Amino acid sequence: MANLLAIGGNWNTAASWGLVHSGSMQGSGATSAVWPTSMSYGPSFAGDNIEIDGVAMYFEYRSASPNGWGKVVLRNTTDNTDAAGPVTFDIADLPGEPTSGDGGFWAFFKFASPVTLTTGKNFAIGIQAQNATQIYGYKTATANDFNRLLRRTATAAPQAGDVIWIIGETTGQGTGNDITITYDNNVADAYGVLSVSHRGILDVSPSVTTQLVLAAHFYVLAGGKYQQGTVATPIGSAYTHTLQFNAAADNGYAFILRSGGTLIGQGNPLTYDRALLNADIGGIVDVPTGVNPMITRLYGRLMTEANGYTAGATLLINGAAIVIRTATTDGGETLQITKTSAAIPAATCILNNITEITTDVSTGWLTGDDIGIAPTTQTYTQYERKTLGADASGTTVTLPSALVYLHDGTAPTRAELVNLTRNVIWKCNNAAYGFYWSIANKATVNLDWVILSGFGSTSIIKTTTGSCNIQRCAVKDCRATPFILNHANLDNVTIKDNVGYNVGSYSTGGYGIQVAVATTGTTGVVIDGNWIICLAGGTHGLYSLDMGITIINNVMCGCKGNGFYLTEVGATIGIFNNNKAHSNYENGFTFNTATGSIGDGLACWRNRGYTAPASGFELLTCFNLNIGTLEAFGNNTANLYVTGAEITFTGFTGHGDKAHATAYGFNLAAVVAKLKFVNSDFGTASGIKVPHTTADIAGTPPNIPIYVDLENTKLGSGDGKEVVGMSTPDSFVRSSDHGQVSGAFKSWFLRGIIEKDITYYNTAAPSQRLTPNTHDAKLKSGIKRFSIESGSTATVKANLRKSSAAAGGADYDGAQPRLMCKAAPLMGINSDQVLDTMTAGLNSWEELSGVTPAIDADGVLEVYVDVDGDVGFVNVDDWGMS
Repeated sequence: MANLLAIGGNWNTAASWGLVHSGSMQGSGATSAVWPTSMSYGPSFAGDNIEIDGVAMYFEYRSASPNGWGKVVLRNTTDNTDAAGPVTFDIADLPGEPTSGDGGFWAFFKFASPVTLTTGKNFAIGIQAQNATQIYGYKTATANDFNRLLRRTATAAPQAGDVIWIIGETTGQGTGNDITITYDNNVADAYGVLSVSHRGILDVSPSVTTQLVLAAHFYVLAGGKYQQGTVATPIGSAYTHTLQFNAAADNGYAFILRSGGTLIGQGNPLTYDRALLNADIGGIVDVPTGVNPMITRLYGRLMTEANGYTAGATLLINGAAIVIRTATTDGGETLQITKTSAAIPAATCILNNITEITTDVSTGWLTGDDIGIAPTTQTYTQYERKTLGADASGTTVTLPSALVYLHDGTAPTRAELVNLTRNVIWKCNNAAYGFYWSIANKATVNLDWVILSGFGSTSIIKTTTGSCNIQRCAVKDCRATPFILNHANLDNVTIKDNVGYNVGSYSTGGYGIQVAVATTGTTGVVIDGNWIICLAGGTHGLYSLDMGITIINNVMCGCKGNGFYLTEVGATIGIFNNNKAHSNYENGFTFNTATGSIGDGLACWRNRGYTAPASGFELLTCFNLNIGTLEAFGNNTANLYVTGAEITFTGFTGHGDKAHATAYGFNLAAVVAKLKFVNSDFGTASGIKVPHTTADIAGTPPNIPIYVDLENTKLGSGDGKEVVGMSTPDSFVRSSDHGQVSGAFKSWFLRGIIEKDITYYNTAAPSQRLTPNTHDAKLKSGIKRFSIESGSTATVKANLRKSSAAAGGADYDGAQPRLMCKAAPLMGINSDQVLDTMTAGLNSWEELSGVTPAIDADGVLEVYVDVDGDVGFVNVDDWGMS
């Protein structure tokens, strides 16, 4: 194993590297120390007749306000003379980063000419700073024994196990040279520690295929740059560059980018790295009980002979192979199968030989491309992955083997497809282990069209005043995501338009994208346009402890946890728009203790919601929150679950679907004060969308009050399924412009329903209809109020009608309706008073009239009508007071 320090040139060329002088090398110092203001010499080392041309010194940091110069000299301590140097440099020429505690960097000081370390003489490195507290370095416990590397003029090409430094040259005050090593190696030699530092550049050749294999850490320090192609010249489409870590243990090695360091990775762009399936792969069928039953298509691919559904062909019905007995005779809606079993409602059904799919765009995908296909049912593991054996032709992609699962190709449930192929590749040699990266807060990252694979569990991105821009990359086959953002002042981070498959294989704690801390500099963190379609062993697709960042245009599906999970106590939502979550094991979206506004364009469908309360979209202890347009359907138990107060949904649509029944549109399991839905639609059937099976709005546990207002909103699941579960006297659901009909209203209470009735009225429409649901308590009409002076009485009138089957309703079966005056203790009325009781029969209008008790104080009296029963209704019309 050799230690090499770059001279410049091609990686494989011996002349590009100088050997490091072993007799003077010091790299173990770990104590921070300031450079002295007088020339001070480190420990002596013996001359050995070796020629050197400069020395690299390791710095912790320099002053944020640099002033003055520094000097480095090679001293002949035997003759007490300078053997080379001093090399004088401006302190301001050193990198401004890192600051204290951020790891340090190397700088190389080149002598005016090479010098021989004469045998029999002793030598030492001397250092000096003009002014105090300007430069800090690392040293051992020995006086002035600062870390250093002397570069020999003897050269050698890199070999496996070599430790390598690439550092630019400082030659004087304001002078020096960048040192570039062009990486042109395609041999899988596993090198030792690699370090690129101040004015050093490792530049991957874009015009040959290369691989860089390491069995150690890779450091890019302040002023250093690692370029896997550039924005102007990405790695050519005919070539690849692979960075591989040969891990001997989990997270044994890392790519470490320190503050002031730069990472650039630029692969060759694809025309499309994603698409949507544009034709159904299979469908949903009903299988009845019996021998050789006829199955019925609910939705999906027509079961025609032209589509391959011929007698004798094999279907996979819920994964079981079943032979078609008789082909369709009705255009693909039904066919007969060879089977004896119990009924299987809403079963997945796919031919077992589907090897051709249709996309919504002409992808241009090629032989060898790695393609992921998203699940579209509630079974999150029904993702699939194929390596193409042929080029795509227009919108047709031919697969090398048959698909196993149903994948929808019709809106609104079209499967996402992602191309995971790139020609710049990060990987680990052992899938059981993993490497990690550490991106410092003031580093610069610019990655486009790169594969990020093989990551372990401790990767971290801490960008603040640096920048981190990762776009159009493919994240795959990682034990944990590379996208762990973790700094209290995160800023200038963009994670955009990346695709992911098998992003986290850890059984717990793995995420697709993770913001691991609540930050203060949130406006510059953008997570935009990422599609993650398989998170098999982890948890949430996107997990954020910060609510204030920008999260837009993302798709999270096939996750073992939630699609999106955001939590930060009492925090205001930043920008959260146009995100989709489907086919996840838990909920689609969960927001914990949020406030502010969640934007438009959210979609949430067919999430399993395995853990109670099992919903598609969940708000936990959220307050003063507005939610924009949200489409939720086919989620397991409920489309919505909410706790908190002052919450408004605008433009919500919620349904079951033909493949996956949903019991509730909105499941209320805790007190929510002032919950409102505006311009919303529950349960209206359309296409694959069907009504909720139990209720549009429900309070499931007993004794939980419901307080819901609806404005211009439909409850479309049908009578008896609009609102259920009222269990407290103060509960209500009040709907204005009910059913999206101007002027209509309908309200639900514990004892029944009150609504506007334009069918039955006394003199002119509308009347108020009271539909009670019990004989044990009274349903009260809307209150009428009027002012009255002390000592006065008032005559109150109202016209009432009881429904009948003969007139198109049902025979009212309750007690006779009553005209009532509400108690007003401060005005001398201590209990509710009966003013009049109806006596007329069914389907007859009767005017009830009564005089209120005299009152003993000015005030406002309240009157109402009350009814009971569980069949039929009562109309109230033409109130009068005098």
